Amino acid sequence: TRYEKGRTLNFFATKVFPRQMAKIINENDNDAMVDIFLSAGAVDLSDAITDKLQFDYKNFISRRNDSLFKIVDHPGVRHLYYFPITPRKICNGRLCERFPKYSNKEWISLANVCIAKINGANPQFHSKLKLVPFSFDIHQCIANDGIHLTDKGKYLLLNSVFKSEEKQMFSPDDFPPLCSHISKKSPL
Repeated sequence: TRYEKGRTLNFFATKVFPRQMAKIINENDNDAMVDIFLSAGAVDLSDAITDKLQFDYKNFISRRNDSLFKIVDHPGVRHLYYFPITPRKICNGRLCERFPKYSNKEWISLANVCIAKINGANPQFHSKLKLVPFSFDIHQCIANDGIHLTDKGKYLLLNSVFKSEEKQMFSPDDFPPLCSHISKKSPL
């Protein structure tokens, strides 16, 4: 189990994913099939919505789909489970010092409209791509920074995989726990 946080989807698809797949394949003597669980798009969205509240939806979707295709087209990928982008709320922490737009009500409102539209766009262009259903309970589980999920939200997000159309394929016991990082919390 490997993870990467805080990057754009394109960075993951072109830099992180190829390196990690090569390592997995080499460690398993060219005999590996992987399932990828990808929660991505929040950084892309932040970059795509300008401070002047402009957003190019078609460009965003095109770039997202190109990045997803780079992943699902790999012969070592069995499935890519793609999570919806979680909604935003006003930042009540230090993050708004670095990103003032996160404390701008108009920017947050536009971000949530864009998120709903993006999550509603159906990127089912490949048989390996599996869309994880959105859990409306997640709206109540956004941390004070306005972006990340609370522990309950992370639990709901992870368990939304098991509500997907392929729930008979695996159970929560099929996956090892993710490695803890310094704070001893799940990186999700």
